[in-house]
Amino acid sequence: MKRKRFIILILLIIFLGVVTSYYLHSKNEEKYNKILSSAEKFEKDGEFEKAEELYKDSLKLKNNKVVSSKLEDINKSKENLKKLEQVEPIVKENKFDYALGSLNAIVDNSTYVMDKVDGKKQEVIKLKSEYEELIKKQKQEEEDRKNREAEEQAKQNAQIKQNASVNNQKNNSATSNSAKTTSNNSKSKLNLNIPYYPPINKAYISWDKAVYIAVEDFLNKNPNLTQNDIAFYDEYGSTTTVDGSYWITICEASTKKDLSRYEIQPTCGGCVAKIRTP
Repeated sequence: MKRKRFIILILLIIFLGVVTSYYLHSKNEEKYNKILSSAEKFEKDGEFEKAEELYKDSLKLKNNKVVSSKLEDINKSKENLKKLEQVEPIVKENKFDYALGSLNAIVDNSTYVMDKVDGKKQEVIKLKSEYEELIKKQKQEEEDRKNREAEEQAKQNAQIKQNASVNNQKNNSATSNSAKTTSNNSKSKLNLNIPYYPPINKAYISWDKAVYIAVEDFLNKNPNLTQNDIAFYDEYGSTTTVDGSYWITICEASTKKDLSRYEIQPTCGGCVAKIRTP
């Protein structure tokens, strides 16, 4: 009888041990699952520090290769987030292609990280497009500015050329007027004191008029000489026409060296027909 009671007691103790062990195991399993659930939620939301801490706590309850792999993924995700932050200074330097290359090199098992990477890619692509449009606009504005400057310079050059032409015309007119004035002054200053010899034909000018024309033309063409520097005589020793013309020779007053020979046409008021140099 005693032995039977002892056996029953042993069985009861074993049963209680099994029940207690099962209860404790269930409690630990429930706690473990809650820890994993919270860790996975933190990991999904990108709170990797909290997720990492919970995963490590779960390993204290149960060794799990999947959890160890998740810890490796979290470490990689944290590194990739740092790489993502390093892209920002590159973007600020307008190195968009280099930034996109860095982003394309990031591969992660975390949806949170990859969403961040994709969002950054879209941002960089948009900034690149805006920057290229800005550069294009600036180049166009610079080209337009240069074209306007070239047009303005062309207008100024045309105006300068026109002004120069007008000034040349004025100068030529002034020179012509000056020459006329000089000629008139020369005429008024000539005082040859030549006696008058009537022409052989009423349609002819007189010999003294022919001399006057020759001397005036010579002095106008030789402004360095004056009336006192020259003398004149009829080439044929006559005061009348020979072969239908007057022949006047201009010479130096001091040496009597011939300087120029004039053939003066006597008709139509008189004019220089030919000039010969000795």
